[in-house]
Amino acid sequence: LVFTTKGYGDDDERIVSYIKELATYTTLPIFLYEFPGFKPHLMSGKAYGELTKDGLIWGIKDTTCIMENGIIDKIENKYDSTVLQANMPYLFDAYKAGARGVMATPTSCGGAFFARFHEAFISGDMALAEQRYNEITLLDNAIDSGFCASAKELVRLQGIDGFNWYTRGSHNLSPARLRQIRSFHDWCAANGLMK
Repeated sequence: LVFTTKGYGDDDERIVSYIKELATYTTLPIFLYEFPGFKPHLMSGKAYGELTKDGLIWGIKDTTCIMENGIIDKIENKYDSTVLQANMPYLFDAYKAGARGVMATPTSCGGAFFARFHEAFISGDMALAEQRYNEITLLDNAIDSGFCASAKELVRLQGIDGFNWYTRGSHNLSPARLRQIRSFHDWCAANGLMK
């Protein structure tokens, strides 16, 4: 079960009491999502620690995209929970600091990239892990223009029949952009990264 921070990110006491009250209504494992649609949405490490110290919260999708006063604060207060990374620029740094997992749009269309990165990191081969992270950066940049729509098109190109790239937003993939995405897909498929 996922709870959002509901715009209480600037008030530690309020967000902790809000999440604790919601948690009384379920026995399911609870993860948090700093959903940018309800600002202020970023939770402090202190508040996160209050929710994780007794095992109430199992993890968080951190969307701060900053190491200091963001990702690291949560990692330092995570206890037995998991800090999942949502932003690719600091993925490798966040893993080195103690994050373990990714919950982000690029995972929907490039799972092999993330599996390869995680396996290299866990094996202790930091040179290979950094190389795999650089591959993730290529994927992230490939879908950046038209973000969700580009990711959806990559999913469609991997054989999900009837899937289209249309989104609720204003993303419009031009014929030129669609050609770029196909080219990237074909390169990934030739290198065993996509179907």
